[in-house]
Amino acid sequence: MQNAFVEQLEDFGKSTLEATKELESISTSLISKLTEIQMQMLSIALEANVKNINLVSGTRDYKELFAAQARLASEYNDKLFNNAKKTSDILNEARTQLTEWMTAVMKTGTKKSSNGRKAA
Repeated sequence: MQNAFVEQLEDFGKSTLEATKELESISTSLISKLTEIQMQMLSIALEANVKNINLVSGTRDYKELFAAQARLASEYNDKLFNNAKKTSDILNEARTQLTEWMTAVMKTGTKKSSNGRKAA
């Protein structure tokens, strides 16, 4: 009786450790991908600011300046929108992975729980 309990406890510990490692892997991948997107966003913002400063300092006619800024805004809005879409895709992928992970953990826990009841 005690051996069965100790074995169940040991199995529980192993499966918990395994599940935690899988969760850590999913989280690490998500953080890495989101950090990359954030760096791209920062790069886009800096590039747009530099181009805007060059426009302001190099343009004498305000109509030409406003037209150039509108083109610049359109160009960078497209880049930012694409990054927002990538972010959404990454988050959807993470949601799917976490759902699959949780389902697997619940199945394992349920199976081990029912096996434990049978042994007792």
